[in-house]
Parts: sequence; structure tokens; C-alpha cells
Amino acid sequence: MLGGIGTGELILIITVLVVLFGKKRTTEIAQDIGEATKDFRRMSKDYEEAAKELEKPLSDRPLESQDKKETGQELDHKMITSAKSNPEGGEERG
Repeated sequence: MLGGIGTGELILIITVLVVLFGKKRTTEIAQDIGEATKDFRRMSKDYEEAAKELEKPLSDRPLESQDKKETGQELDHKMITSAKSNPEGGEERG
């Protein structure tokens, strides 16, 4: 079952928890553990999705700009061109 814990041991543990903390508090603890488990699973799924997205090449990941959606390569080219025309930094005026 749970790492070698059998049904009898599990019943004994739950009984001891109820005796120590009371029925109401034991229920709250179980709910908190359930919520934490659900949050952990959700976060691990989000992490896996983000990791898969990072494995894609930049050209396959569209980035949003103000005017239209452009790929990462188009934005890189735009930034390089802008830096060459305005080497002191800052935004171009015009």
C-alpha cells in the first residue's frame, strides 16, 4: 500500500491521530494534505509544460509585439537593427 504500510497499521495511525487531535482537527489536516497534493500535481504539470515549451526552437515560439505577432527571430533581428542605428541605447524617437 503506502510504502509497506498495511491496512492494519493505517487504521492504527488514523485512530491515534483522532485520539490526539480530535475528529474535527484530523479532518482539517486530511483536507489540507489533499489540497497540498492537488497543488503539487498542478504545479508539476505546469512545470512540465513550461519545460516542453522551452525545448522548442525560438522560431517555433511566436512572441507578441505591439503591432503584430512576430517570431523570436524577427524580434531579434529588429532589436539588433535598432541597436545598430541607436548605439547609445534607449528607445528610438520618430
